[in-house]
Amino acid sequence: MLSNVLLVIDLQEGVCNGVEPAHKIEELVQRVNARIESYVIKGKKIIYIQHCDDELMKGEPQWEILHNINSIHFNI
Repeated sequence: MLSNVLLVIDLQEGVCNGVEPAHKIEELVQRVNARIESYVIKGKKIIYIQHCDDELMKGEPQWEILHNINSIHFNI
């Protein structure tokens, strides 16, 4: 069963692809994309939360959601 909202938190270029890539990031991306697709099919909400600080400044490439995360379906 799916909850009412899916939160995708801090899956950003600078967080996951920094000096040392996140552990098993490819697997994580596949699982997150599958979950995103489930929510899209059911018409449920998806919220993408992005960390922002001096090293992850809004609008900069490192701040962006991972390029291979299915974030085309922004619906909030």
